[in-house]
Amino acid sequence: MDARLGMVNMLNKKDRIKLFVALLLPQAVGLVGGLVTAPAVRQWYQFLHKPAFNPPDGVFAPVWFVLYILMGWASFLVWTRAARPFLFRLYLVHLAVNLLWSVLFFGL
Repeated sequence: MDARLGMVNMLNKKDRIKLFVALLLPQAVGLVGGLVTAPAVRQWYQFLHKPAFNPPDGVFAPVWFVLYILMGWASFLVWTRAARPFLFRLYLVHLAVNLLWSVLFFGL
């Protein structure tokens, strides 16, 4: 494993900014999605008949937070190391669709 992956202080200034943006962007999408989702959870989602294996409501926020951190880290690696800008643009489309899903499913 490349030792530089875990050492932010070894990144140049441009890469530090990219890392900040890469970590912040999915969290911002998650925050907006959460703000759209929260009223629906209180209004109708909690009353659905869910299967026994459905996780408790308190699990979703921490799990999504960790998932979005990992998505941000992966997008940073693609952004800075892959010579395929298409992949990063595809990831941005994925984030937009992710947010759109929250708005359509929970918001409407």
